[in-house]
Amino acid sequence: MEKYKDIEVQDLLKSDLKEDNKKDIDNKKENGKEEKKIEQKIIKEYENNSQDSSDEENIKEKKHRKKSNNFNFEEVKKEDAFNQVLYISYNQYNNYISLGTFKGIKIFSLIKKEIELKFQFQFEPIEPVKIVEMLNTSQLILLVGKNESAHLSPKKLTLFDLGEKKIIHSLNPYNTEIKLVRLNLKRLIVYADKSIFIYNLSNIKLLHIIKFEEDIISTEKTFYQGQICLSSNSEDNNYLVYSNSLCHGLLKIYDVLYLTYINFIQAHKNPIFKMCINSKGNLIASCSKNNGTIKIFSLPSGERLFKFKRGYTYNTITGMNFNIIGSNKLIVSSSSGNIHIFELDKPNKKDEKEKVINVEGYLNTINKIYQKVTKECKDYINNKNLTTTVNIKDLKGENLIFFREGIGVENKTNMNIISITLEGFFFSIRIDIENYVIDNIFKKYIDSIKLKN
Repeated sequence: MEKYKDIEVQDLLKSDLKEDNKKDIDNKKENGKEEKKIEQKIIKEYENNSQDSSDEENIKEKKHRKKSNNFNFEEVKKEDAFNQVLYISYNQYNNYISLGTFKGIKIFSLIKKEIELKFQFQFEPIEPVKIVEMLNTSQLILLVGKNESAHLSPKKLTLFDLGEKKIIHSLNPYNTEIKLVRLNLKRLIVYADKSIFIYNLSNIKLLHIIKFEEDIISTEKTFYQGQICLSSNSEDNNYLVYSNSLCHGLLKIYDVLYLTYINFIQAHKNPIFKMCINSKGNLIASCSKNNGTIKIFSLPSGERLFKFKRGYTYNTITGMNFNIIGSNKLIVSSSSGNIHIFELDKPNKKDEKEKVINVEGYLNTINKIYQKVTKECKDYINNKNLTTTVNIKDLKGENLIFFREGIGVENKTNMNIISITLEGFFFSIRIDIENYVIDNIFKKYIDSIKLKN
């Protein structure tokens, strides 16, 4: 392996934004006129063939959408999904998706209208990839293997240049398997050995270790969005937020740039189940497992700005994320298949102090239950920040969910939401924001998307 210095990788976004040439004719010929004629002829034939195939695809799509009530679905057996996909993540700009499978890695682009497979790679011999994380729009990805093999290991973090298709650095100081990897432009976070390892990303120098007495990540899920979050903003608000308590919902805010604790937030009475940080690094949303309540706090002050009630029935929150542009929306998915969108333009009021009526005996128990149910119903009914609720029947399990924003998807009347389930199903959900209804759903098993020639 080459001696490691500083990470210098190409920007994937620049090449992805270039328009695809209809036909590349780069061979120089002595006769310039003949070359031009040949080029024009090839382009003309290509356009004719493309038009014919495009017309056929449009006819098939119309028939398919008519049968499926305007929604575009592709049925795939769940057994096939479980056998292929090991890990799914998205980059800090929400415009690339990284996939770890039994056969290697894949990178998908959301820059254009349709999802597109841009890169794929597999080691020889084939090695399963358990974790794959991408740095912004660069070609740097971080890999963790599922098994001990020639290139990868569950106890080794591998830095891989997708452009050069080679390993540029490896970290192997861990005694147990790596369970979580997070990174931004300045810091790299690794969770293993009941510890959080903090590295300087530019030279992979270990800066600090936060140790715990017990394992704060006990799950073996394909992806994890629980007790550890890292801000994607590496300048002003470079925060690591985690909860290491299995009995109460305490959030600890650690500045990974200056390596110091900033604040502690008593967010919930029960253990933290999910949390996420916005792109600016100044907001954090959290929820506990035994409750449908979502709270949003300001970072680093810890001031509570919002308290939302997802619903009045018991359901587990399965995914949660802020929008990037503006950080004025929060999207939440639940085990019932419901997707909720909360507006964050104005902070909602804090809870008013309730009148407590003291009565004796069983009447006191009944009164407490009545007050609790009344309060939950009141919170849900008066939840003015909840603007949209839609139901996706196939979106009931653990999933990554986020707003699709940026190039090529801006629309004043529609909102595009991307979700990827634990089984590896990709959803593109378009919502009519004027009527708050689903306009279209595209569902596909993400590992079935092929690389274009």
